[in-house]
Amino acid sequence: MLYNKTIIPLSDYAFRILKDEHLVKDILQDLFVNIYFRREEIGREVNITGYLHNALKYKVASVLRSRLSAHNRPLPIEEANEYLYIRSDEIEKKEMRVELETNIQTLPQKCRKAFILNYVNEFSYKEIASEMNISVKTVEKHISKALRVLRNGRWSN
Repeated sequence: MLYNKTIIPLSDYAFRILKDEHLVKDILQDLFVNIYFRREEIGREVNITGYLHNALKYKVASVLRSRLSAHNRPLPIEEANEYLYIRSDEIEKKEMRVELETNIQTLPQKCRKAFILNYVNEFSYKEIASEMNISVKTVEKHISKALRVLRNGRWSN
């Protein structure tokens, strides 16, 4: 009875926050061991469900604080440099992707469609020509125009 009404909601609560089943089991075991050793001190008149819930809340908060302090610890120089390099690389890639998408949007409609079909959907020139009802030569012109624009970063005839 105690298990179904008390333990499962406690473990669900802790798991929703910590996302670590083994850690939650360890915390709950510590709680029950602590209650067992303090059973005379706690007394029978205490609402055990409320007591467990508050104790679990403090344990979970303690784990979160320790995770936060471990995360905010100073990094060794090598580790910090590697982190900064990876981080700047990610930012640079994201900026390039945004710039590329912006430049693609500046292309004329047919040129943009041909480019997207070729580079995103991986259609062949022949498939693009069939899809757009134009000649393969026209597809080649659209793709080369698109590449020229994207290399230069702006539209030029």
